[in-house]
Amino acid sequence: MGMTLQEQYAKIAENVVGKSLGVKPGEQVRIWTWDHSLDVAGEFFHAVRKRGANPVIQVNLADQYYRGLRELDVRTLKASKDRFNRAFANAEDVEISFAGPRDPGVFKDIPYDKMRADWDQKENRAVENITKRRQVRRTYLSFTQATPERARAYGLDLHEWQESALGALTATPEEFARAAKPLQEALRRGKKGVLRSADGSELRFDLAGRKAVLDDGVLRKQDVERGDAFVHLPAGTMFFAPKEGSFEGRISHDLPQASRARWIKGVWSDVDGGKVTRFGAKELEDELRASIEPKDLKRLRVSYLSVGVNPLAHAGFLDNQMASGVIGVHCGDNDTFGGRIKGTDTNFGGFSARATFEVDGRTLVGEGRILV
Repeated sequence: MGMTLQEQYAKIAENVVGKSLGVKPGEQVRIWTWDHSLDVAGEFFHAVRKRGANPVIQVNLADQYYRGLRELDVRTLKASKDRFNRAFANAEDVEISFAGPRDPGVFKDIPYDKMRADWDQKENRAVENITKRRQVRRTYLSFTQATPERARAYGLDLHEWQESALGALTATPEEFARAAKPLQEALRRGKKGVLRSADGSELRFDLAGRKAVLDDGVLRKQDVERGDAFVHLPAGTMFFAPKEGSFEGRISHDLPQASRARWIKGVWSDVDGGKVTRFGAKELEDELRASIEPKDLKRLRVSYLSVGVNPLAHAGFLDNQMASGVIGVHCGDNDTFGGRIKGTDTNFGGFSARATFEVDGRTLVGEGRILV
C-alpha cells in the first residue's frame, strides 16, 4: 500500500530540512505559507523541531489578500509598507516558502498596478540584500501550486500534476549530476552556441568559458559562500551565462506561460546584441505586455539560459524549468552563474520542451531530449 499524501509531505519535509538545507540545532527557521498549505507547513515545522532548531510559521490568508487587492486603492496598497520581512531577515538562518495562493482566477480582474503596489520591489530588494549578507539559506517549493482551483483554471489534471510534482522531488542529486556533467563540459570547452526553436527560429550566442551551475537541491557550504544560498524545489536545473551582449536572432517558446488563470501562448523575442528589440505572443499578447513593468519594456536583455535535467519531472504544468530537456531563455541577474549582470529587478523569458541546442555544431539537446 502506498503512502498517504500527508506521509509524503512528512518525508519531503525530512529530506528538505535535513539534506537540502542542512538545518542545525539552535537555528531560527521561518516557514512562509499560504493557508491552503498549512498541512504541509506543519510537517516542516515538526521536521525543524526534530533537528533541535526553532521554527516559526508565517501564514498569508488568501481571502483577505484577495480582498485587499479588490477593495484598496493603489495609494493605500503602497502606503502599507511591510517591515516585518526585514526583521525576519535579520533574525532567521533559514527560510522555507511555499507557492500559492490556491486560486489564480481571482486575479483576472485585478489591475497590474495594484499587484505591483502590493509587491514592493524596492523593499523586496532590500530584504534580499540582507539575506545575502547574512547568508540565509532559502528554498521555494512549487508543488503547493497544485490545487483543485488552479488545476480547473488552467485545464490541468490535478492528480497527474500532483504526481509529477511530488515525483520530481524524489529525484536525487546524483541523477542530476550524471545528466548535467557532459553538458557542463561541452559548455566549458565550447565557443559558439545555437538554440533552435521548434518553429525553426534561431538564437545564436558566444560562450564565455564559465562554469554551468547545477541546482541539485542541496545547499553546500561552498554554494553559500559564493553567494548562492537558494534552491528551487523540485530541483534539477542547470544554469549558464554566455557572453553578455552576444545574443542574436529570435527565440520562440513552445511552452505556454500561466498568467492570472489564462495561458499566454507562442511567446517570441527578437534579440540584437543581447537586447530584446521586439517581443510578442500568438495568444494573449496584451496580457504578456501588461505583466512586465513599464520601466523594463525597453531595457530587456537576454542574460542566461537553463536546461532541465530532472528525469522525474514532466513539462506541461506550471513549473517546467527542471523537466529533462526543457530549455529556458531568461532576462535578469546572472552574477550567480558567473556573469556580470546584477540588480536588474527584471523577470522575463520563457521555456521550450521541443527546442534543439547545439555547441560548436554538436547537438547537446535535440527536440527536448538530452543527447550527450
